[in-house]
Amino acid sequence: FRQGVTPLTYMTLGAELDREYFQTSTYRNGEETRFSAGFESDGFLKGYGRAGYRRLRPHDPSVPDYSGLFVSVGTNMTLRDRFQIGVNAKRGTEPSYREGVAYFDASGYGASLTYAMRPSISPRVGAGLYLADYTDGSAGLLPSALQYGVEKETRYDSGLRFDLGQSLSIDL
Repeated sequence: FRQGVTPLTYMTLGAELDREYFQTSTYRNGEETRFSAGFESDGFLKGYGRAGYRRLRPHDPSVPDYSGLFVSVGTNMTLRDRFQIGVNAKRGTEPSYREGVAYFDASGYGASLTYAMRPSISPRVGAGLYLADYTDGSAGLLPSALQYGVEKETRYDSGLRFDLGQSLSIDL
């Protein structure tokens, strides 16, 4: 749900239900429910902020449920009608890919640069630093997770966006 507050500012409300199933890591099968509220701005300096509540319910009774808060923010601005510079940050709890570990506390930040070659074609590059913290017990982590400590991951990405009108685009 998105409601205009001013000509350039919107309040948002969201609700999501996600079911995940894994063939080789069945202990990770479960449902996730998310409720969020936030804002979006469409002025010279565009941005968003969202905070919410998340509940993870694994199907495996040996894996504890998790309930907690999450937050994400980001902003971007366009320079000279062609360059778009963006930054973002997030914090929350994520399902783990590690065997025997259900969740980890996730945080990170990133930046991106997009250049509009034509009005409908825009290549993008980005980089970010993301942390997976297995040491914080507040996420309902199993004791076996402590051996992993805090993992640091640097991500680099690129993409190409094709705008097919004002409300439709394809990102590769």
